[in-house]
Amino acid sequence: MTADFIRKSAGTLMLLTGAGHVALLAMRPMSPELAITAAFGVAYFLIGVFLWRGDGRRALWAGLILPAIGAALSFAANASGKGGWTPIGTAFVVIDIVVVLACLWLLMRRAG
Repeated sequence: MTADFIRKSAGTLMLLTGAGHVALLAMRPMSPELAITAAFGVAYFLIGVFLWRGDGRRALWAGLILPAIGAALSFAANASGKGGWTPIGTAFVVIDIVVVLACLWLLMRRAG
């Protein structure tokens, strides 16, 4: 696998999850948590565009930091006894982790 393939794959995942986060607005009643989720979706979509365009280290850093924050917030919101994990929420977190690892690998590869 080439670095370009990994970057574009991470970008594709960010585009898909970004659209998915925003699509939740049509499926659930509005709440503060949903507004935050939708805002992350817009940011994820933009990161996906930047990763696809190959906008350098800034896109990789954004693809590392924001999904890591999103995954951490998901874990905090779904702590034991606070509710359960939904299949879509689990998929979002898995995608976050995959994108974080891909961007970390690409950043380390460029630094070396």
